[in-house]
Amino acid sequence: MMLTAFHLLRRVTLLFGLAAVLAVSACTSSNDGESTGTPLVGDLINVHGNRFDMPPTVEPGATITIRNKDDVAHSVTAELSVFFDTEVRGGETVTFTAPSSPGSYPLHCRYHPAMRATLVVAWERTGGNAAAR
Repeated sequence: MMLTAFHLLRRVTLLFGLAAVLAVSACTSSNDGESTGTPLVGDLINVHGNRFDMPPTVEPGATITIRNKDDVAHSVTAELSVFFDTEVRGGETVTFTAPSSPGSYPLHCRYHPAMRATLVVAWERTGGNAAAR
């Protein structure tokens, strides 16, 4: 059976599409609801130099990515840990879900009590990241 140019092009397109889907799938993984791969969406908390670099605001229920650039483990733990308590090992990236109610949520690192910041959950977003102690 001889393939026409149309059929050959269609097969090549399908193969490239499948390769793209597999490549994106390989970038993320799940572990008890937390992603340890490269996130595709969400707000970002960078942890570096024993400091939190927080987004100014996040929307209720948003996916928040924590990227730990330090070599040691940290946690992002709300003062009332029922809201969120997420651990991230050195050099890893994980995600968690922001509280569903707007408000200010003071947080700290369980391992380094001097590391403190506030997660502001609001329907109105502001841009950029703000450094915190």
